[in-house]
Amino acid sequence: FEPESWLPRWLPIPIAVAVITATVCLWQALSAAALRIESHYPELASISRIATLMLVLGLMLAVAMATVAYLAQYSARRAREVVRTNQALQEEIKVRTATEIALEAHRDNLELLVAARTREVEQAREEAEAANLAKSEFLSHMSHELRTPLNGILGYTQILQRDQRLDAGQHDSLNAIFNCGDHLLSLINDVLDLAKIEAGRLEVDEAPLDLAELLQGVRDMVRARAEAKGLEFRVQVHPGVPRRIISDAAKVRQILVNLLGNAIKFTTSGSVQLGVDEEPRGSLRFQVADTGIGIASDELEAIFDPFKQVEAGKAAGGTGLGLAITRSLVDALQGTLHVRS
Repeated sequence: FEPESWLPRWLPIPIAVAVITATVCLWQALSAAALRIESHYPELASISRIATLMLVLGLMLAVAMATVAYLAQYSARRAREVVRTNQALQEEIKVRTATEIALEAHRDNLELLVAARTREVEQAREEAEAANLAKSEFLSHMSHELRTPLNGILGYTQILQRDQRLDAGQHDSLNAIFNCGDHLLSLINDVLDLAKIEAGRLEVDEAPLDLAELLQGVRDMVRARAEAKGLEFRVQVHPGVPRRIISDAAKVRQILVNLLGNAIKFTTSGSVQLGVDEEPRGSLRFQVADTGIGIASDELEAIFDPFKQVEAGKAAGGTGLGLAITRSLVDALQGTLHVRS
């Protein structure tokens, strides 16, 4: 017979124990029966014993054969299961091997694509750097060619402004020429600074500097513009601020002049103030405050984008480069620039 698949492998053990127990009980029963026969029929004693022994041996042989047959069938079934399991494992190994080969080919293809894309990106980067360098060199040469005659125009205009023989109308004309030329020079300088920043050629030259002297120079440069608009201009330095620091004096001066000039441009009445405090980590904080028109909250970040001007800035004029250059200069000095309005 074919054992069911749900039969456990240990089932022959209790069966064998039961068969042995039944055999012993049967042997005892037959022995008792043989003794009763011998007591009534002595002449049949040997025949009874032989029959009992043969019956027991036959039963044990039948049980043994049935047990061997069961174990043989069970072993054959287990062998077939092992064969099927091995075949399934072989199929799975084949599938996994094919998958690994496909993945390996896909990986090699991806590596080729990545290498090709990397070469394209590298080539595009080199071309962009070359174009940026050419642009910077062009702007540098053009700014030099423009500033040289422009400085001459501004110089001769200042000389003519000192001529006492000119009437008021002529002085007004000279002032207009000087203001236009000065504005054009400022635009050229802003464009040149932006080109240097984009080309990564902005260098920081740190050295010991006299902060009080630098602030005095900034005050002298800005005071006239503030007074011309009737604004009060103040510089407040905290007593704990050191007099000598290490930084790039030219860039610090340019940052302060840009921020103060921007504050004066958009302030029609009131005051403009520059405050200097010492931070806990040993750094300095420069704060420019004004009583101007303010900036809308949704336009605060846009004011630092190149050539980007808010509505008030468009009305006041300018290129929209001053704050973008100022933020780049602050970043170069490893500082941070914040605005609140």
